[in-house]
Amino acid sequence: FIKARLTDSKIPTLLDTEVSWDDGVDSKRYDVHEEINILNNGLVLKTTLDNDELEDNVVLENDRALQYKFVFDDLLSRDLVGDSDADALFLTILGKEYEVLDMGTNSITVSFSDEKVVKTGDKVTSDGVTLTIGDIFTGSVEVNNVLIREGATRTVNGIEVYIDTIAYHSYSDLPSKAIIKIGKDISQKISDGDEYTEDDETWIWDIANLGTVGGYIGVKYDIKSVGFDEDEPEDNAVSIGGQYSLPENYAAVIFEGLTDVNYEDFELSFDDRDLYDGSPQADRPFEEYKLYDDWDVAILEGENDDSITLTLNDSTVVETDSIYLRYVPEVVEDNITTSDAYAELYFK
Repeated sequence: FIKARLTDSKIPTLLDTEVSWDDGVDSKRYDVHEEINILNNGLVLKTTLDNDELEDNVVLENDRALQYKFVFDDLLSRDLVGDSDADALFLTILGKEYEVLDMGTNSITVSFSDEKVVKTGDKVTSDGVTLTIGDIFTGSVEVNNVLIREGATRTVNGIEVYIDTIAYHSYSDLPSKAIIKIGKDISQKISDGDEYTEDDETWIWDIANLGTVGGYIGVKYDIKSVGFDEDEPEDNAVSIGGQYSLPENYAAVIFEGLTDVNYEDFELSFDDRDLYDGSPQADRPFEEYKLYDDWDVAILEGENDDSITLTLNDSTVVETDSIYLRYVPEVVEDNITTSDAYAELYFK
């Protein structure tokens, strides 16, 4: 199985930045970052050894294992989001900018509208519907012959129109203007567990602990893609060349293929061995460097002369096919431990 937490250190396109926002009390910069998590041991390679129905296929199963998070590393006062004295809060989630109008512990309300500066006679289009701006008065704007008060929202020909601000001028040579917001849905509340795309349960919103350090807005993969069935391909795990793509194609887990791994066999045994000092001098007989006769040791042996690589205290690198471990028990005198247990390593 595969498990990981990936940030900008592994995927440079992920954000690790600051968000500037004036909450109506003061203006601050808030640290935020993005991360992609592989969860719950749910991303697993499977072969016919695991499932006979796979036949010759190798697949990467995804059992609700992928999660994206936009994380607040600093405390942001969610109660002030949308306050009349606060600036608009803009957040970029999955590469898409949202204007956040309100924030709960596990929900956000966002604007999906287009903001326009208009004057009398202008035409604006939203979702294929054209709206014509009529007269602009001190406290209202005429849109397709419908009067909408400043600060109010009306639905015109299926499009929501919100009059944000009116700049009225009584002089004919200085035209009045208005800031309006238009869209199929000017605002939408998104709650934890909602589908990211309507009528598609693949990805759902994952929102938790907003208003606290570590609170986040994200999405997670919410279906079980396992096995391989030619008759139901939408439920299949991906095979080589396939991928699991995050919403907005922001990132993807791609199953590029398999790699060969070389293994080497080692044998572990226990026996008696004579042990010697590792630094004999040429002017003394080798036997004088014997430290222990027939000592019980654990022996690890490889297949080749360079199966085992050791780095000694003086940074010397040694290659060998065998190492010997001597266990020395602790020494206790008068119920006091005078020497802790340890192990000595020998090689040839």
